[in-house]
Amino acid sequence: MGSSANDASTVVQDGYLVHPRFIADLLVAVARADGRIDEVEADTLVQLIRTAVKAPLDRSLIRTIVKDSNARLSESGMERVLSFAGEQLAEAKQLKTALSMAIDMAIASEGIADIERRALYLCAESGGLSST
Repeated sequence: MGSSANDASTVVQDGYLVHPRFIADLLVAVARADGRIDEVEADTLVQLIRTAVKAPLDRSLIRTIVKDSNARLSESGMERVLSFAGEQLAEAKQLKTALSMAIDMAIASEGIADIERRALYLCAESGGLSST
């Protein structure tokens, strides 16, 4: 199953099917944890999403992915969205990689705040990783 560079559907990464939605949901939740996404966080989001899908997605597609993640987080809440993302990323064997990227997202601007740490733990625990 292939995917073009500007296709936001499921892509194959390291032999596993991964939808950029789940990684984006985690990254966006961490980036907006303080109430807004600043310029440094926005630039970091672009780079990390491109890295996640191993494709040079254009900024307009990334903007759409981030907008969709923001909508899911606003509509369903951080806990529900990150719980589902953690489960899906674990199933795809991408949870540790996604969490590492989310930590990079958290430290990009001002370090890891408590609310960002909460998002990381929630996703990790939902995917079966212990917070200890």
